[in-house]
Amino acid sequence: MVIPDGFIGQVNRRVVFVYSGKSRLSGDIHGHVYGTMRDNRRGVREALMQMTQQAYDIRTAFRQGNYMDVCQLVNASWECQRRLHESVSNAEIEVLFECAFHNGAVAGKAGGAGGGGVLMFMAKDDEARGLLVEALIDCIDRQRIEDARVLNCQILA
Repeated sequence: MVIPDGFIGQVNRRVVFVYSGKSRLSGDIHGHVYGTMRDNRRGVREALMQMTQQAYDIRTAFRQGNYMDVCQLVNASWECQRRLHESVSNAEIEVLFECAFHNGAVAGKAGGAGGGGVLMFMAKDDEARGLLVEALIDCIDRQRIEDARVLNCQILA
């Protein structure tokens, strides 16, 4: 996939990864999602189909170097992911999302199946990232989210 020069650098200057303090076996969540599909729970199949299309659309947004489109699609994907099963999110994840969106994040999503592990937040611009990191560290401390931490990592092309 060809990505415009400098776009990965732009994303890295704005993205923040947070370990939620809890890991979860994705197979457990996948089992729950499969169960809701088997029971024909309303909206699950539609959410999965939307997530499939969103993955293609995110690829297109990366190819075009359109950061705000990527952000919009990341948010839409997270909303679909949350509709799959209530175990995709939890109280700690919701606290971290609320903190992030009140402090400069314009997008966010849990990695993998959700329920714990790594969260990704995307700041509105380069300057907002620093404030976002500080706010998340403070939130983790104030809320006493055990083992949660801001990670020092980046996306590689």
